[in-house]
Amino acid sequence: MESGEVGDGGVSEAMGAAYCLIGELAQDASLYLARGGSGRYHHVLPFVWDDSRRTEEYAKFLQGLEQMEGIVHPVIIARPGQMIASSRGRGRAAPEAGDQASSN
Repeated sequence: MESGEVGDGGVSEAMGAAYCLIGELAQDASLYLARGGSGRYHHVLPFVWDDSRRTEEYAKFLQGLEQMEGIVHPVIIARPGQMIASSRGRGRAAPEAGDQASSN
């Protein structure tokens, strides 16, 4: 999620992505919490991995989730600062400062 402006509404790309994710979670929750024979769950506990480490957006994101019926105790985990994002979606640890070869 990169910071920037989207459209004329002044909503940052990060918040746009958060709103999109809230919508996806709402769709999932509605399926899992469906009343009748198909709904076998009472609550949904979302676990979100934030690869972009946009911790300043968490309060608004959590506010949106807390307004949804059936969503309980959402968990957001930010990618650690020492983990390099991989193009395949998996991270790997960055080399320690002492492990890097000297260029003397």
